[in-house]
Amino acid sequence: MRPLSSRARWVLSFVGGFVLLSIILINTVPFFGMAWGALSGGPGLGLIRDIRHDLLAQKPFVQTLTEHEQEALRRYRASGTTVYQRRHLVKVNLTPLGLPGFHDIFAVRVRTDIVKKQPYTAFLVRPGVVPSENDAPFFSRQCETTICKKVIRGMVAFGQGLINWGILSTYRLNITGSDATSSVMLGTSPVSTSKWARQSRQMHLSERGTSFTSPTP
Repeated sequence: MRPLSSRARWVLSFVGGFVLLSIILINTVPFFGMAWGALSGGPGLGLIRDIRHDLLAQKPFVQTLTEHEQEALRRYRASGTTVYQRRHLVKVNLTPLGLPGFHDIFAVRVRTDIVKKQPYTAFLVRPGVVPSENDAPFFSRQCETTICKKVIRGMVAFGQGLINWGILSTYRLNITGSDATSSVMLGTSPVSTSKWARQSRQMHLSERGTSFTSPTP
């Protein structure tokens, strides 16, 4: 068997390095994990855990949950109301998710249940790989140069083209504070808010969940 030429060895090394780097990025950078999920028919629970971890490490996100819970406690003390649920808009830094220098606005559903004077707060975030006419102008406005704006718009148009051609699968991530209530929804329809609310309520009634403030005295 003839030994490989230096060029063949270089090509094999390049391909091997590319594959290894791709595996590392897919498993460590959420943005690449989302892109791979669109190619492979949907991501796994590991991607949800990664994004959840990154969101809970961002002060504006946690502050939103904390302030929601504090308002729920105020309502409980004032009128005895044990349920408080509403939708919040939160500015999320996308650098930890693999898009340095960019941000997005996430619509976050937050629910607090007071059970035995203890607040339990759940959240639902539903990002995904779905066509959106707002993506190109929203992200390109965050660029300072014309080249960056054109690159962003081109990437968004290319991605939506791949979706239209059926090469990329559309899906939404239902990211919550618990694996038990998190999931992946293939297609463009998100999980219903009422379903998430029922699941969260059942979990809180069993005194399981997360609190962001001290218990009610």
